[in-house]
Amino acid sequence: MRGRVTRPVRLPDGTEAAGTGRTFDVAFTTVCRWQAGAIVEQYEFIDQESLRRALGIGS
Repeated sequence: MRGRVTRPVRLPDGTEAAGTGRTFDVAFTTVCRWQAGAIVEQYEFIDQESLRRALGIGS
């Protein structure tokens, strides 16, 4: 997943991280379970540490 942080992002604790203008390139995977031609379960996994750094809130 690639992008640029241009607007504030609401964090799980309710605070906001300001838009930094930084670009990011983060590993992202989706795993789905299909049944009768439709997705019935979907899980998404993201490299959270890289995303935190891109938001300016990580180490």
